[in-house]
Amino acid sequence: MGVFEPRRMLVRSVPILTLLVLLEMLGGSALGRMYGSIRPVFLILLPPFLAIGGNVGSVFGSRVSSALHLGLVRPSIRSGGALRSNLIAMGVSGVVSYTCLGIFVYVVFNLAGLGKLGIVPFLSITLLSGTALTAFTLGVSTWTCFASFRRGLDPDDVVVPIVTTLSDLVGIILLLSFIALLGT
Repeated sequence: MGVFEPRRMLVRSVPILTLLVLLEMLGGSALGRMYGSIRPVFLILLPPFLAIGGNVGSVFGSRVSSALHLGLVRPSIRSGGALRSNLIAMGVSGVVSYTCLGIFVYVVFNLAGLGKLGIVPFLSITLLSGTALTAFTLGVSTWTCFASFRRGLDPDDVVVPIVTTLSDLVGIILLLSFIALLGT
């Protein structure tokens, strides 16, 4: 693998990015179908909610990619300590981030007088869907890093676009599912 090969990166990235655009459209259409039935607080929550999911997965993917290049981690789930400690740290980071986000959005929404919503149902939806999204993005990051590395691809070229797009799609689906499940 060369350090910087623009043509090779472009040839590998364009098909993946094209597919990911189509997947992103699925998430948008799911949101569009539910738009009228979603409380405004969840529309305020959605952009940072999706950003956290993509960020946690991307940071983790970048860390695993670097560890693979440096030989600190093998492309196997049984890699041991370095992989496990990064998984735990990023999992905790995701849960803490979603907790802070939920509290912040709840306070701002209520201070702005945009409506009334109980803190328990709102935080339950935010934390359950956020925790599920964190687990999903960490799994996708791990799998994408290992699969691309084994195939001789640079994980740095594929992990971030795949993780961010899939976390948007799955994040929308998870948030809508928990809203429907918990009924707010």
